[in-house]
Amino acid sequence: WLNGIVGRWPEAGLSIFDPETDTRITEDSLDIFNVLSIDNQRTFDTTGMTNRYGTAAKFAGANITSSANAAHTLFVNVPTAATTIPSGFVLDWRPAAATSIRIGGTGSTLPGLTASRVSNFFGGTLQGTAFQGAVAPDDPAPWYAGWTVYYRN
Repeated sequence: WLNGIVGRWPEAGLSIFDPETDTRITEDSLDIFNVLSIDNQRTFDTTGMTNRYGTAAKFAGANITSSANAAHTLFVNVPTAATTIPSGFVLDWRPAAATSIRIGGTGSTLPGLTASRVSNFFGGTLQGTAFQGAVAPDDPAPWYAGWTVYYRN
């Protein structure tokens, strides 16, 4: 998982509860690199907790960072409070102007074994991005527009 943003989790932003996922990370079959944690109770699982494998030591050198900014400040249009129900609210996940996530990506160079594993991605090569998150900063028509619906459980 590259160039991601994890926000507003009531626990650790990066929680790994099962030994199978821990094995995938240890064997380098699962990359988690260049991820921003924002508005989470904490970024990593607490060392020493039972069945918690997402500790800071596990991701040393993986550029997992945290921000003191509020999550809503990073995006064009996201509710200010995590508990706000976006009824009729138009969510816009593009990075807001002048935010670090507009340029926080890895660029075209992918880390670890990721580059070799995506060299024949659906017949082409999967490229890294210069931004963090799922949506390009200045995309006039975000990929999710027109078909994504948000419900609150």
